[in-house]
Amino acid sequence: MKNILLLILLFLVSLTNNAQNNMTNDSIARGDIFYPNPYRNNQLTEYFDPSQIDFSEEFISLQVKNIEDNAIDVTDSIKHYRFDTSTLFCSGDYEQNGVLGANCQRIRIHIAKAERVTDDGIVFLVEGKSNVKNNICDFKGKITILSLYKFMANRIYPGQGVLFARYEFFEDKGRHHSGIFRGTFNATIKIDEKRKTVVLDERLSRGILYNNRTYVGTWIGYSDNAIRKCIWGDYRLPFTFDFDCGATAMNACEKYIDNGWETFSDGSEYDCSTEPCKLKNQWWK
Repeated sequence: MKNILLLILLFLVSLTNNAQNNMTNDSIARGDIFYPNPYRNNQLTEYFDPSQIDFSEEFISLQVKNIEDNAIDVTDSIKHYRFDTSTLFCSGDYEQNGVLGANCQRIRIHIAKAERVTDDGIVFLVEGKSNVKNNICDFKGKITILSLYKFMANRIYPGQGVLFARYEFFEDKGRHHSGIFRGTFNATIKIDEKRKTVVLDERLSRGILYNNRTYVGTWIGYSDNAIRKCIWGDYRLPFTFDFDCGATAMNACEKYIDNGWETFSDGSEYDCSTEPCKLKNQWWK
């Protein structure tokens, strides 16, 4: 009888542990409160309305809650760090992909230049181009750092941290279908205390849910003042709900493929005859 009771008890403990593990994977735990993970798009409808346009504040709030128990705020040290803008903000030989509007129209972003313009290290001026349906617009604007966190006692990825910021980019008013990008930004970073440098950290880039340099906000058209959801970044994107059907990498669901994602989905945009793969059409040049 005792053996049977013991087996039942062990079975119940196993179920509880599994449930807790699943909850942690799909949400952010804080004591008895669970916060949704903004990158678990298939489950976000339990917490958010998919028709909502602007998730910029929710994005920052949830990301901070995700790390605040395991990281220290080093924002006051910003002025002492040198920021590698070529990795943190600039796109190099590649582009970033995102969704625009309720129909998840593909938007491509390339940032060519970013430079620090204040002594305190908080503001960076940015220049780049956007591409929607081959309508290419120049934009200029700024990224303003809100906070900087460094993870504590991280032996596997020493120096890892997170940067949070706001952005505001203005497209050329002389172009058709141009407007203003506004929202919040985060990036996984590596802080080298000895050299006092901050660079982009891509050591987790092989993960299934990997994301980085994520911009969450809106696009406001000059001509009609219409406000549309606009989210872009490296790899997975948050708050896109039923858009992403990829198993191991971001991939548009069938209902959205015709909105500019055809060649993205089949991989034909890249020449992989050599390593690393190269983007065939560097449209920003």
